[in-house]
Amino acid sequence: MIKILIHPVPEKTMSFLIFPTGEGLNARSPLLSVLCVSEDLLSLDRIRLNLEQSCDIFVEISVLADDALRLMEYLSFDAIVTDCISLHGEQNGFLKTLRKKGSKIPFIYFLRGLETGSMKDIRGYGQVRYLIWGERETTPPFDELARCIREMTARGEQEKARNAFGWPQTDGERIV
Repeated sequence: MIKILIHPVPEKTMSFLIFPTGEGLNARSPLLSVLCVSEDLLSLDRIRLNLEQSCDIFVEISVLADDALRLMEYLSFDAIVTDCISLHGEQNGFLKTLRKKGSKIPFIYFLRGLETGSMKDIRGYGQVRYLIWGERETTPPFDELARCIREMTARGEQEKARNAFGWPQTDGERIV
């Protein structure tokens, strides 16, 4: 028997995957939704395939930052991975546009070789990281990228919980 849905799905539902743990029991793990933006189609496909191997990350892709911004009007993501360091000729334009719209989504620049001058410009934009891999490396550090995504999204969830309950923010061992 098929049931017909008459109510829309809540906007902020959390997806779960079930996977076996070492103890023989099943554990539920939240599925992380990542938007990957790059003009390099091969790079997009490689990132998607490698991140989705871990079974707790789902990757949506976009070739252009403008298209990604439109997509984000309809879908929510836990993190953004990109190599787009400019938008409409503005340095870090994609990141700046997101922050102007009020989005605090973790943002990861996944780049091959970059001068360090660009990094200084992002300090005031919240959770932003550069994950840079060398010109001579044949394989991008996908495992480091997955670890970075998990770390940044976990920190974001901790901050949301602190804000929801009115708890003070901590900086290492100190309460700020």
